[in-house]
Amino acid sequence: MIFKNFSNYVNKNPFWKSFFVLLTGTFLSQIVSVLSTPLISRIFTTSDFGVFAVISSFSTILINFFTFGLSSAVMTEKDNFKTKETFSVIFFLLVFLTFIVLLFLVFFTYYFDIRILVIEPYYFFLFVFFFVVFNGLKSLLLVFFNKSSSNRILFLVSFISPFSTLLISAPLGLLGFGFLGLVMGGILSSFISCIFMLSREFPIIFKLSWQSIKSVFKRNKDFLLFQYPSNFLETLNQQLPIQYFSTVFGSSYLGEFNMNDKLIGTPTRLIGGPLNTIYFRTASKNTNNSIKIDKLSFVLTTLILILGFPFGLLFVFYGPNIFSLLLGPNWIFAGELSRSLSIYYIFALIANALSYLRVSINKQKNNLLISIFHILIVLSIFSLSYFSKLDFNQTVKIYSITSSIFIIFDTTYNFILLKSKYSLKVFLISFLYLAFFTFVIGFK
Repeated sequence: MIFKNFSNYVNKNPFWKSFFVLLTGTFLSQIVSVLSTPLISRIFTTSDFGVFAVISSFSTILINFFTFGLSSAVMTEKDNFKTKETFSVIFFLLVFLTFIVLLFLVFFTYYFDIRILVIEPYYFFLFVFFFVVFNGLKSLLLVFFNKSSSNRILFLVSFISPFSTLLISAPLGLLGFGFLGLVMGGILSSFISCIFMLSREFPIIFKLSWQSIKSVFKRNKDFLLFQYPSNFLETLNQQLPIQYFSTVFGSSYLGEFNMNDKLIGTPTRLIGGPLNTIYFRTASKNTNNSIKIDKLSFVLTTLILILGFPFGLLFVFYGPNIFSLLLGPNWIFAGELSRSLSIYYIFALIANALSYLRVSINKQKNNLLISIFHILIVLSIFSLSYFSKLDFNQTVKIYSITSSIFIIFDTTYNFILLKSKYSLKVFLISFLYLAFFTFVIGFK
């Protein structure tokens, strides 16, 4: 009876119905990731993961810089032609500008004889170019199909991507290709996902004029003026740890950090991906109903904190044991890092789920101010680490706790913008939640 009532409620509620459809696809895809992680961790070294993380990180920065904050505009365009026009302008600018910048960097690094990690510069930038093209296209296509509520396609893509990554990376790793196996897995899996989505609907318009570009930028000027710098700064905030750890501590330590993202980030992405997708869609369709957005946001926030509590305790007490058991004894140090990083991932899940709230209620200007404040905090953390000569573990702990505090204030600010009755409640619950885990970590 209870199951029947729950099933009826889900079927009648568009948000939860779409969420569970996408959750099923994400769940299947993450099973592949979870089951493959013990295998992948034994095939590739910490240094391989570190090199892959740097290539992926640099690509992510370029994608966000050269999409001009307009990815979200694909979701908000009013008719099909304008949607495809915006999509096409963004994609072609991304490819063209990335090619020009990387070509310049190839000549620059060659002239000054600069090496990047263990790779020749021209190979590094070649990998980055293909990462940018196919991951950028994949991201735009996901937004496009989310706009049309194509849950079945989103469901299938969430399964195709990790499965193809495994089938490509593992054999190449076993053949001794090292980090190249991870790189080719990342590039070709995105390529396969793009081919699948493009075979369902082809949103790219090849006949574009300068007038088309002007038109897209003009009608989406708020995204360009406020969302663009905000998105780019937030991308820098997310990628700065990877760049800093790689430069100061080396690719092996970065690999330990990156494995936490793979193992702990997997279950958070299991929930976060569908939540983010459906929340953005629901909020965009209810821009004039702040009460509905407010209640939905509060439910999501409290639900994540409740579900994350046992998850956080598990890694705080048994992180090294879990990593050693699943990945092998070489990953015990990564397990030590998971004690503090697991808490950060819980709060990052909240930030990810509500990340489009201010866009949905046309508060892009607020995004920019928050992003500037955020990057100043991150830069302060790494400046403190560098000049105080903190070791890697200490730096990760400070980064995790400070970033969690920022997310608490950011989330509370979201509720204040909604003029929510839940603002104070969200702040107090979140702050006490973090204080409890910080206290427990201090005794481990």
